[in-house]
Amino acid sequence: MNDLDKYERKKEKKIGRIMRNSVLVLGIGIGLFLLKFLVVPFLGDNEQGERVLVIFSLSLMGYGVINVLTFMFLKDGLFKVNLLMTWVVLPLVLLKLVMDFV
Repeated sequence: MNDLDKYERKKEKKIGRIMRNSVLVLGIGIGLFLLKFLVVPFLGDNEQGERVLVIFSLSLMGYGVINVLTFMFLKDGLFKVNLLMTWVVLPLVLLKLVMDFV
């Protein structure tokens, strides 16, 4: 076993981890979106809480879908897209949600 095989196996493991996390986040986003229909009636007339829940769930679903589509069509760019989504896009969306909610 040479170094190239080790590198390829390590790369495939990383891709597998990214894809597993992307699918889990996509499932959490779908679950939160569906949970909106169960929780919102108990919130009363709190439109702001409903909006935050919808935007948060849509951002999680977007993260998962973008990573899955990147894996399907541009496998070499998956690491860059995942890094960008994890450290730039999602924190900015969460920061915007916190600023809107407060």
